[in-house]
Amino acid sequence: MESERREYSLGSSCLPETSDVETIRQILLRSGRSSKPWKHPLTRDPRVKRHEKHIQEYFDRRSQILRDREKLLRNVEIPNQTLTTANPMVEPIPRGSSQDTRLWNLIVRAFHPMPFMGGVGRYIRFYVRNSSDDQILGCLSLGSAVLRCAARDTWIGWSMQQRIRNLGKVANNRRFLILPNVRVPNLASRVLSLLCAAGPREWQNRYGDPLVLIETFVESKYYGSCYRAANWIQLGETKGFTHVVSEIAQTTRKRVSLYLYTGDKKRIFVRPLHSSWRKELIA
Repeated sequence: MESERREYSLGSSCLPETSDVETIRQILLRSGRSSKPWKHPLTRDPRVKRHEKHIQEYFDRRSQILRDREKLLRNVEIPNQTLTTANPMVEPIPRGSSQDTRLWNLIVRAFHPMPFMGGVGRYIRFYVRNSSDDQILGCLSLGSAVLRCAARDTWIGWSMQQRIRNLGKVANNRRFLILPNVRVPNLASRVLSLLCAAGPREWQNRYGDPLVLIETFVESKYYGSCYRAANWIQLGETKGFTHVVSEIAQTTRKRVSLYLYTGDKKRIFVRPLHSSWRKELIA
């Protein structure tokens, strides 16, 4: 069935149910050869004209990352043998672990269909490992929640002041992938359940805020079966705007942050982490 096929999820996209790693490499390469134009009449942010140069630089970097995937896919070796059984665990990468951070970035840039531009704001990387032999099965991350999302904000029922005060108690599952040679039934939904247990501990340890809700965005052409199987709730779809964060000047570390209409609508999923989550967010 279609939903069973999509349980083998690779982040907010999915790969065909095949153990042929070379076939998967070719699919990922094709996905990196197109780039949507960012200029659109529905983009009404008045800062766009002033920062057009920086916006273009952002999309140029995005395109370059996708083009670099071809080199990464040639250099990154993963076993051609399909792994069909595993006992997963979620392992946070410690702050300051530059070697693991580089490896995580490399895996995500090579095998996730979406370009990874780097983490902005709060960002925690996790490995998915097989507990029996420590083999890396995949990668995922938690980052800062989006500042505004109409469907999410209406569902929570918080005011602007409450949102600003308590947004640090919400995290965004920004990346999630299972390596293409790993074909373990129900693995993706099991990993998401593990994230809901391990994520709050690591979030509180690093940032001091209790984590009460996790959100994620899935491209609308995909059903998000692994999130549904892990009891996440779909709230609706985004309106097709993309958040662009680009450095104005590396020397000043100042950034431009604005929303452009690209037409890329995504499904919105959320997962409350305990029964009093709403009380925490509207306090």
